[in-house]
Amino acid sequence: MRPAEYATDEARIELALIHALWELGQNGESYDLVVLLQNSSPLRTSDDIDFCVNLLEGHTEADSVASAYMVEHEHPLRLQKIGDRGMLQPFWKGTPIYRRQDLPPVYVMNGAVYVVRRDYLIEHERVIGDHVLPYIMPHYRSLDVHSEVDLYIAEVQMQQLQRKAIEKHAADWQDKDPTQVLRDIYALRNGE
Repeated sequence: MRPAEYATDEARIELALIHALWELGQNGESYDLVVLLQNSSPLRTSDDIDFCVNLLEGHTEADSVASAYMVEHEHPLRLQKIGDRGMLQPFWKGTPIYRRQDLPPVYVMNGAVYVVRRDYLIEHERVIGDHVLPYIMPHYRSLDVHSEVDLYIAEVQMQQLQRKAIEKHAADWQDKDPTQVLRDIYALRNGE
């Protein structure tokens, strides 16, 4: 159980993870990698998690992996601020406004999956290391839920993903017993 001091809004998740590692160590368990899955990222898949773990296991020069997505429209070089006279001006001085197509690709960590080497986490008390490998996720699954609007968008996305999964299996069900088809649909809708 997480101690109260690690369960507050101000508590750093890294300290809770280190405490969990210590508790596991007391039971004789030890792990080389730590995976952090934040509850505000409901659209990640088990494949995303597996890929991140395998990515870090395959690159000894890296200390962590962070999932991210490519920025499509809100590129940082296009940021504006309102100046003293109430006019828009570039946030970054001397930065012209580029066409979106001319801008270099940039990425935002989406909070869906973090994987860090155990020893790095303990030594530096950080999940995001100095040598971070990116795992690029599609933008539509990179939703980070922090508001009611985000939650609504996540629900709509999940319904669409379930519908696609059901459509994918429809041909397999043509010769099956209707009861089994209903069980399959129920399992798909419940993520089984």
